[in-house]
Amino acid sequence: MTSNDLFLHIRHMLWTTLPAFLAALMIFSVIGLTADTSSASAADIEQLLGALQEEFNISIISLVPLALLLFMAWRKIPAYPTLLIGALVGCAIALVFEPETARRLGGGDGVMSAIKGPGTASSTATSPHPATRTSPNCCPKVV
Repeated sequence: MTSNDLFLHIRHMLWTTLPAFLAALMIFSVIGLTADTSSASAADIEQLLGALQEEFNISIISLVPLALLLFMAWRKIPAYPTLLIGALVGCAIALVFEPETARRLGGGDGVMSAIKGPGTASSTATSPHPATRTSPNCCPKVV
């Protein structure tokens, strides 16, 4: 831990990060506005949107952790509680609105497997992914 003020540090970082952000924004805007979109048919776009909607629950609620994080940073709440609360709210929203994705990330069935995570013995013993299987002696063994 240092005695430096986090928000003063962020303010000083803007001198280098803001120009880089603006340059990237301009470059990607030019690329996006000049890209040839004639090869994409309406059916291809509908298929892509359908696949995204089938896989994910896309809603404004997904932005709540980010809004909370920005609000707490604006209120100058210390960094550790801000990040912890933001992460916990994000996990809760993922478990409520994306249970299937959380289950797959957890490597098992149900909310408890998602909470336990992929590194637990109960979820890795029967994991279909070879990289997450554990040896009886130690750590996850990469196959």
